[in-house]
Amino acid sequence: MTKEVELLAESGGVFLDPAHVGSSIQWRIKLTARPKDSKGKGGYATVDGQVSISDCDRLVKWSLDSWSSDDHGLTKLDRAIAELRRVRNLVARAQRLQTKYKKFHGIEDDE
Repeated sequence: MTKEVELLAESGGVFLDPAHVGSSIQWRIKLTARPKDSKGKGGYATVDGQVSISDCDRLVKWSLDSWSSDDHGLTKLDRAIAELRRVRNLVARAQRLQTKYKKFHGIEDDE
């Protein structure tokens, strides 16, 4: 009987707003494999993991199981990252416009 081996195991996370520790992203990825036995049977390699994004009382969990067989998982992550970049750029643009508007109209932040 061949033994299962762990080829990769990583995990991490970060608080998205350190002053408010309810917002965070946590992740874990693990690749385990077992070579075929002496009869040429039973070999496999599987990717397992999860990405969790939380904001106080909301939690989104993406399962990473069985992402090793195709690019579905990478495509999903790439699309999420691209959309977050888009939102980030729009928020930055809105903040710049807000600053210009306030300055032009003499609006103070305390009003």
